Amino acid sequence: MIVDFLWGESAPHAMNHANIGARYIQVGSAAGATATITASAIRNRSLTVIGQGTVGTPADVRRAAYAQLMRHAADGKFTLDLERTRLADISPTWERLKAGSPRKLVVTP
Repeated sequence: MIVDFLWGESAPHAMNHANIGARYIQVGSAAGATATITASAIRNRSLTVIGQGTVGTPADVRRAAYAQLMRHAADGKFTLDLERTRLADISPTWERLKAGSPRKLVVTP
């Protein structure tokens, strides 16, 4: 699964390096509002692309979900094995992760 807060120029690279059958969840556009995606990037990886936003979700539902998420975090109910990298360093990071690392990737501008 890829949760993309960046979009822009990073989206095609992320899709090209996704695992086959991955879910690609588009959440934000910090790196740009548009991206040029080839049909084969989606088709050859059998990606499921999902847009996620808060439009249409009532404020009280969002508040309750966020409060529950924070309770779980505070209680230590979930952990993430993360690797952080800068967007400028993404190519070697993708190659290392493609080799089989189970870590999740956080990319910052």
